[in-house]
Amino acid sequence: MLKSYEFGFEGQLLNFYPVIREYKSNNSLAIELYLLSDLGYELFDVISVNLDGFVRLESDLCFIDVNNSFHVSEFINKHQLGQEVGVDFHQGFCKYPLYKFDLNKLNTFEDFDSYFMNKFLKLVRHN
Repeated sequence: MLKSYEFGFEGQLLNFYPVIREYKSNNSLAIELYLLSDLGYELFDVISVNLDGFVRLESDLCFIDVNNSFHVSEFINKHQLGQEVGVDFHQGFCKYPLYKFDLNKLNTFEDFDSYFMNKFLKLVRHN
């Protein structure tokens, strides 16, 4: 079963699906948030940030974009998806805190994609 987490956004209570991805340039952890729609799922936000040239991090660590996704820390903390480790990367006026994630609380993209592909195929077969 897929893992989803409720969170209030702009006055609505939404179910977000955090999904593990990987940045191609350095194979580091990327985390995307998806929403369900009538047509399947849609990307809501990429909450991680790829800091190319930074030392390769452990597979459960990534920097979070709190500058463009300012509610993301609250979302992560509320659902205990990860915790801030006390290291920040500064670039210009932006600060990116480093988080250690519990990867078991996140969805793999393969599981996520196959779940919705199977759901879509069942829908098509019924019509």
